Amino acid sequence: MTTLTPEERFALRGLARSYAMPGGRRILFRFTEAGEIVTDWLPAPPDVPRLLRSPRAARKLLEAYRAARDAFAQELAAAIGCEAVVLDEDGETPTTIIRPPPVH
Repeated sequence: MTTLTPEERFALRGLARSYAMPGGRRILFRFTEAGEIVTDWLPAPPDVPRLLRSPRAARKLLEAYRAARDAFAQELAAAIGCEAVVLDEDGETPTTIIRPPPVH
């Protein structure tokens, strides 16, 4: 496991990426100086109760979210130079290990 120094966290603090989501939304992933990944939904988070009434729309949003999250984790892993582990809080999704791309 790699622990980032304060200087490394400071250098990565500006890492932020925005991804298009279904329904005209965007999600922004940011890496903070505290070493946390923060997400912001634009213009607003999805209406979960409404989404649950449409399993297809919920599935499309979840797939798009996971793809965006994994793309951001891949970029973060490459910047740090080590693997990143993604844990979903739903208790059903397997843990994802994101490896940085090979350096040639």
